[in-house]
This record gives sequence, structure tokens and C-alpha cells, in this order.
Amino acid sequence: MLSKVLKVVFAAVLLYLVIEFVAVPLIREHAGQAVKTSPAQAQPLPDPLPDMGASGILNFMPGQAALTVSEQQKLFTLMGDLQGHPSLVLKIAGSYDPQLDKGALLEEMFDRRFENLNQKSSPEKTYQWMYRRRFGLRALWALSKKYKKGWGRYDYAKLNAEIKRRLVADMSLDQGVLKTLARARAQLIYKFLAVNGFDARHMELGEPRSIQASAGQVPLPLTLIVFDRQ
Repeated sequence: MLSKVLKVVFAAVLLYLVIEFVAVPLIREHAGQAVKTSPAQAQPLPDPLPDMGASGILNFMPGQAALTVSEQQKLFTLMGDLQGHPSLVLKIAGSYDPQLDKGALLEEMFDRRFENLNQKSSPEKTYQWMYRRRFGLRALWALSKKYKKGWGRYDYAKLNAEIKRRLVADMSLDQGVLKTLARARAQLIYKFLAVNGFDARHMELGEPRSIQASAGQVPLPLTLIVFDRQ
């Protein structure tokens, strides 16, 4: 009885050793070769992303959504560079500078209001009326004294500039206005490219984003993504 048990145990151990040290390594080796040589695993590499360089960054004047001639030329150059890259999509996400764009928009709002009020009066009286209405008569007297040059004479150019600066600084602007400006910039680029023959299937609009201005202008970087839409 004991000899039969030992034979069974010996056979089981021998089978385990054959599987572990012979069969398993062979299976792994052949499986690795199948992965390396299987044509189903071979995928074409995506198009190399071209270097957009300066053409990939458009600049806008603060508070504006307009393309200058130089920025339009960048887009023409970009269109040429992207020819022959069917798997690339140009992502256009509008941008805005929270400080620079805000200041420009507020000043534009102030100028429009000033022009409407100034139609039947002199600039000096209009500035003083606006300041007095916002801050009071005593505040206007105190400010005017700083620019008095003599009896009944004032440096109105500097006084008007300071009044405008203070009134603009006191104004507020909803964040949504800045995002609307950013969207307008992105849509302008999108329409320009589409009108000039760039395939709309290879463009998409992104969400507005905040960015820091550079050299007095607001940059809008373009992004390339790999995505075959054919």
C-alpha cells in the first residue's frame, strides 16, 4: 500500500517539474514570438507633429478681436505647414488676459459713455460732472486743487486724465465678458481658416482660458492634436 502511494506522489512531482521547467518556458517563448510577428499588432505611426513655431501663436491687441495683416500671414503659413497631415487637428482655444483685456474693455466702455454725455458740453465740464456724480462735489474740489495753476486756472489736460483714470478704476467688469472676448478671437481664427480653404474637419474650438499678456499683447497659442477623422 505504501509503495503505491509513493508511486503516485513521485508521478505528481515529475509532472509538476515537466510543466514548470519545460512546457511553460516553451509556451512563453512562442507567445512572445507571436506578439512580435503578428501583423494585427502593427499600427502605423501618427504623423509627426510639425513645429508651428511663431505661426502657432497669434497676438491680439488688448480688448480687441481682430487679426492684423501680420497675424493673417501667420495663419497662411500655418495652413501650408499642415498640408499633408490628415491625422492632425488644429485646436483653437480663445484666450484673455484678466488685467490687460479688462482695462482695455473698461476704458472703451468709459469712452463710449463720455462721448454720449459730451455731445452738448465741453470735455472739462463733462469730466467734472461724471466725477461729481460718482464721488461727490467735495471730492471734485479736493482733486481740482491739485491741478490749480492760478486764480481760476487749471491744468485741465492732467485733471481730465486723472478723473478718467479714477473713474475707470472704479468700474467693474463681469468675468463672462472676458470669456466672450476669448471666444470671439477663437471663432475669428476658425472662420478665417475655413474661408481660405482649410478643412473644417481638421479644426475644433476649445474652451476660453486665461493667459498672461506679453509685450502689451494677448497671445493665443494654437494646439495640434493627433486624431484621424477620416
